[in-house]
Amino acid sequence: MEDTGFRKIIEPIQQAIGNDFVINSLNIRDMVSSVAHVGREKLKNELKGRLLMLKIDSATCRDRSVLGINVQYTDGEKIVLRTLAIRVLTERHTAEYISSVVNDVLHEYNVELRQVYSVTSYNGANMLKAVSLLSDMQEGTPSDEENETDPFGAEMDKDELDGIQCKTPDL
Repeated sequence: MEDTGFRKIIEPIQQAIGNDFVINSLNIRDMVSSVAHVGREKLKNELKGRLLMLKIDSATCRDRSVLGINVQYTDGEKIVLRTLAIRVLTERHTAEYISSVVNDVLHEYNVELRQVYSVTSYNGANMLKAVSLLSDMQEGTPSDEENETDPFGAEMDKDELDGIQCKTPDL
């Protein structure tokens, strides 16, 4: 942002816009944060009360590991796919750690585990165990008898989260 070449391009635009319009790294950071917040709130509203399918995948490059978490649902006859997070993994890729990261991301979007119908992941032992742990956590949520206003009770006749395995990590 403060590069002289970039400033030569952007300053005439700023002057043409006028009204003390300034583009700098601080303004851009604030704008990106603001737009991201609005986008997250919109996505929270989209996900409210829907049955969801998760897709999780991890990747490592140059000693940096990330976990991608996508959510898929239907809107009318349309299938909608959204990325919830790309999280940098700072610990060993144990099933417990992966399931806690997924659970934290779901919590950020106010998604309850009982909304999650299935999880698609690659066939690694840690991913399979993470899905199993998420399923165990899901079993701890209130049942239909305990929560009569459960919007998912009529749509789901199962008590367990399904894990779908992919042979190659191409999510």
